[in-house]
Amino acid sequence: MKKKLKLIIFILFFLFTESGCYNRLETIQTAVCAGVGATLTPDNRIEFTVQLNKPVNPQKTTIFTQQVEILSTKGNSITEAARRVMLALPRVPLWSHADIFIIGGNLARKDLSFLMDFISRNRNLRHDIAVLVSPDNTPEEILNSTCPLSLCSSRGILRILNFQEKNLGSYRKINMYQFFSQLDTPGIDPAVPQVVITKDIKGNNILTIKGMAVFSGRKMVGSLNEMESRGYRLIKTPNKSGGIISIKFPFNHKNEYIDLEIRKLKNSIKPLKKDNKVIIKVKADLYVNIFGIQAEQEILTPEKIGLVEKAAEAAIKKDITSCIKKSQKLNGDILGFGQAIYRYMPEEWEKLEDNWQQIYPLIKWEVEVKVKIKDTYLTHKVYTPQI
Repeated sequence: MKKKLKLIIFILFFLFTESGCYNRLETIQTAVCAGVGATLTPDNRIEFTVQLNKPVNPQKTTIFTQQVEILSTKGNSITEAARRVMLALPRVPLWSHADIFIIGGNLARKDLSFLMDFISRNRNLRHDIAVLVSPDNTPEEILNSTCPLSLCSSRGILRILNFQEKNLGSYRKINMYQFFSQLDTPGIDPAVPQVVITKDIKGNNILTIKGMAVFSGRKMVGSLNEMESRGYRLIKTPNKSGGIISIKFPFNHKNEYIDLEIRKLKNSIKPLKKDNKVIIKVKADLYVNIFGIQAEQEILTPEKIGLVEKAAEAAIKKDITSCIKKSQKLNGDILGFGQAIYRYMPEEWEKLEDNWQQIYPLIKWEVEVKVKIKDTYLTHKVYTPQI
C-alpha cells in the first residue's frame, strides 16, 4: 500500500511540474533587440523603431560593419506600432535585451504622457536602459548610422555614454527609471543626453553625444551645450569621480594649459533663508590630480599650486553657473531646486509648490566651489619645450 501511495505521489509531482514551460520559445524563434526608439510623424502618428542583432559567426567576422536589422512601423499608439513589428519579423523580439531607448525630437517636444504610460505598463522593457533624445533626427536615422569599431550602434552609444563620463566627464547618463521618476516628481525636471549624426573624415554618418535635452514638465524646452552639461553633471552625477578639467594657466597670457582629473567629488544643493527669502546654495568640493601640463615654466610650487586651485574653482563655478542660468531661462528645474526645498523646508515648499513654474526662473542662488590638488601621478617634473 505504501509503495502504491509513493508511486501516485511521484506521478502527480511530474504531472504538475511539466506545465512550467508552457510558453517557452526556442532560440531560433527569437530575435535579440539591441535598441528601440519612438517619435511622432508629421500626421501625429507614432513611429516605432527597433534595432535587432543579426546572428554573427565571430570566426568569419573580420571587419567592423554593423550586424543589425532595422525595422520601423507606425500606429495610432506606441503599443500598436510596436506590435506591428510582428508583420515584418518572423521571430519574437526579445525586448528585455534592449540597451537604449531613443526619443525623437518631435515626440519629446510634444508630450511624453503616452510614452510614460507605455513604458510603465510594459513588463518586457527593462527600466535600467539608457534614455537619449535625438533632437534633429528620427530614431530610425540614428539607429541606421554607425559607431566606429562597433557591430551595433545601440551598444556603441551605450559604451560612449559610459566611457565619456568616466574619462571626459561632460555628460551624465540617465536610465528609464530615473527619467520617468523625475518627470513624475514635483520640484525636479529631467535632463537627457542628446545623440546626433555627424560626419567622419570619409563623409560617413557616425553617432556623437552632443548636448543635453532639458525638460519642463513632460515637454522638451531646449538644450544645454557641452559646458552647461558639464556643470549639470558636476552637481547631479551619482558617480563621485571621473572627468577632466582643462584650465588656462593663471600666471601669464600665453596659451598654456593644465589638465586636472577628478578623483573625488562631493556635491550638494540646500535651501537657505536670507532676508526672509529662500535662496539655494549649490556646493561642490573636488579633489583632483594633475594629469597633464603644457607649460614653459615650473608650476609645482606651493604658491603656484594655490593659484592653479583658484583657477580651477573659477572654471568649475563658471560651468555650474552657466547651467543654472540656462535652466532658469528655459524654466526647467533640472538641478532639483524645488525638490531640495521640499526635502529641507517642507513648510516653505507648501507655499511655493502651486506657483513653482513662475517662481523658479526668478529664485536666487549661490555657487561655492572648493578644489584641492592631491597628486601629480608618476612625475613632478615639467617638460618645457626646447628653443
